[in-house]
Amino acid sequence: MAALALVTAAALGAAVTGLLLADAAPTALREPVPVTSAPVTQRSFDDARTVELALTLGADVSLTAPASGRVTALTCRPDTPFSSGGSNLSINGAPLLNLATAVPLWRSLGVGDEGADVLALREELIRLGSNVAPEGALDAATMSVAAGLFHKAGDGEFRGSTLPVERVLWLPKPETSITACLAAVGARISEGAVVASLPGGLTAAQLVRLPDRAAPGERVLVIDGEPFPVDGEGRVTDPGALARISSMPSYLQATRNAMTAITGSYVLSEPVKASVVPPGALYAIDKATACVAADGEPLAVTLIGSELGRSFVTFDAREPPKNVDLAPDQTRPCR
Repeated sequence: MAALALVTAAALGAAVTGLLLADAAPTALREPVPVTSAPVTQRSFDDARTVELALTLGADVSLTAPASGRVTALTCRPDTPFSSGGSNLSINGAPLLNLATAVPLWRSLGVGDEGADVLALREELIRLGSNVAPEGALDAATMSVAAGLFHKAGDGEFRGSTLPVERVLWLPKPETSITACLAAVGARISEGAVVASLPGGLTAAQLVRLPDRAAPGERVLVIDGEPFPVDGEGRVTDPGALARISSMPSYLQATRNAMTAITGSYVLSEPVKASVVPPGALYAIDKATACVAADGEPLAVTLIGSELGRSFVTFDAREPPKNVDLAPDQTRPCR
């Protein structure tokens, strides 16, 4: 009897152990539970596309010397721009001040002077960060600011009560690259002689190619984080937009390197709310239309983009479902 009891106890222990081990079986050895649906998530979608913008430049522009004399200093290289408020050229030992005024200075200016050239000078001094009055006759405070620019340009002795026109090198825009240098240190130069040539201004810009299958909607072109209007043919036609593009770092870098195209991003001006679904949930795909199913119910969607194994859609006739079927019945039409 004792032997029988021991055998019975051992059998019961083995059975209990078997049950415990069965419950503790590794997950990898268990029967997999099939995944039949996937969640539908929402995100803002601007359909950003990387594009190349072809640039059309006008004829080269010449920088001309405002005075005659011997060139005593010149910084002129394709990789070194001429910038308003700085100095690249000295004649007879006197640094010339670069100024990009809307109206080229055609006379020497003194306290009490008025006119379009005075207004243009004020506007440029303000753009350079000076706190001067935006309008009115030229005053001593504005002349003092101009004198300060000469000091920064290397002429610490400038004390003039006037702004001598022969000391100003006019620039057509605040910063410009150089295509050719036509003067040299030590050479004599005449008033009106060409010191350097600059690339012509931006006259037109157009996308090299419109992206394929772009989501419908009005678009803008983004360059260096700034948006610019673009028409349906991919052209930038607004003169103000062209002027702003010509001041962008990408444009300045391109012109310094004699390039005629820059890279931008072509995006929807108003991002849309898109539903994100797995590509495998789509069926009956026809160009920009397709079907999905939610709990067996066929639903029509419009395809607006894809990215890294995700499809972006909009649901045509209802609010997006919470989930879509991963193995829809493709015999059931959604239209």
